[in-house]
Amino acid sequence: MNIFMHAIKYRQEKVYRYLCGLRSKAAMVACVDSSENNALHLAGMLAPDSKLRHIPGAALKVQRELQWFKEIQRVMLPHDSERKNINMMTPREVFTTNHKELMIEGEKWMKETASFCVVASALVVGIMFAAAITIPGGNDQKFGFPIFLDEQLFRVFIFSTVVSVFSSIISVLEFLGIITSRYAEEDFLMVLPTTMTLGVTFLLLSIATMLMAFIAVIFIMFTEEPWIRIPIILLSAIPVIFFAWQIFPILSEIVISTYYRSFFERKDLPYYE
Repeated sequence: MNIFMHAIKYRQEKVYRYLCGLRSKAAMVACVDSSENNALHLAGMLAPDSKLRHIPGAALKVQRELQWFKEIQRVMLPHDSERKNINMMTPREVFTTNHKELMIEGEKWMKETASFCVVASALVVGIMFAAAITIPGGNDQKFGFPIFLDEQLFRVFIFSTVVSVFSSIISVLEFLGIITSRYAEEDFLMVLPTTMTLGVTFLLLSIATMLMAFIAVIFIMFTEEPWIRIPIILLSAIPVIFFAWQIFPILSEIVISTYYRSFFERKDLPYYE
């Protein structure tokens, strides 16, 4: 086993990036170990615990392992993907066997996170739908139009309510898509993280616009008592800020892991040079 294969087995990104810039890369890639494992077989093995420990969430661990496998597959020759080792297993079979338990944990993590978020989204839908029906100030008894129809703050309330309702409905659908997903290996690479990102983003948008609608109502109701607005707004913002503080780390980790793969950036040379 050469240094290139060691770098893959132990997930050493810096060493891997450096070796990809060497002209001897083709010779290193073609090597196999004593068990007839090529570099792609080693990429299919489970990474050391020290490399996975810092990644939050089992689903993101599966994603990182898939990213490694796809990266090594890209630099190998096409027939290397079908090469069998001493146990008569292809690299894909090695990956599936070694990551079976991590896949189960990843599915559980995704479903638990989606279930938590879908409850919050459904709650926002119910609250904002009721707010849209119960118009602040009521309606004019003669024509049935809202009393504050000409008020600028009332238009802010209506706009915020509509955005909150539709964004929360979209987030519910996204989270239900995660819960009912088939959870194939390839889904952990882009489909599930993207769906989770959209769901969390629309959930945060619905909560933000819900707070905006609430603030607009407070300003409409207490036009004669402006001193009472600030404490009410501050108190109403506390649960929203707390929820965003809880969910934002998950969103940022998913976005970075899915769309920012800087540890594979390298000055690569063609395979045969």
